[in-house]
Amino acid sequence: RRPPRSTLFPYTTLSDLAQSAALSALGALEDPDCWQMLVAHADYGAAKMSRAAAMMAMAKLAKTHSQLKSEALDCFRRFAWEKRGTPAAVFRGKLWAIQALQTMDDLSALPILREVESNEADGRLCRRAGDAVQALLASAKKPAELKELREELDGVLKENKSFRDRLEVLEKKQPKRKGKP
Repeated sequence: RRPPRSTLFPYTTLSDLAQSAALSALGALEDPDCWQMLVAHADYGAAKMSRAAAMMAMAKLAKTHSQLKSEALDCFRRFAWEKRGTPAAVFRGKLWAIQALQTMDDLSALPILREVESNEADGRLCRRAGDAVQALLASAKKPAELKELREELDGVLKENKSFRDRLEVLEKKQPKRKGKP
């Protein structure tokens, strides 16, 4: 038995496919003049795959054009908390907003992602938001000296733990003396 058509081919029509490809291409062009069109196609009511392509294109534009970052964060915050529409459409919109925030690769997206992670009822979205937070923190641009200091600190902490364990073993082996605490 064949699965339903929607799982084989996620586009309802070929025009949805063409629209999605065009929006992805606009994101690849990185032209800030197409921002308003991308926002309009990312909003609720657009075709599902076109909406995803528009959100990813918005993230790419915001990543390369710093003047668009605050507006992009506002849009993605709105998409991450939308409630209108069918449950599947709302879930997809929230999921794509989380992915777009991760694609932006900017630490200013952390508050939105942490808010979604702690307040979202759907565990799948919470997990994705948590994964996005971890990815953003891991990819944060840190100076080499800071990384080196962190490695040294981890080594010192590990050594301290081993010394404490050895001290506990010695204290257990040593007999208690009467009259002295």
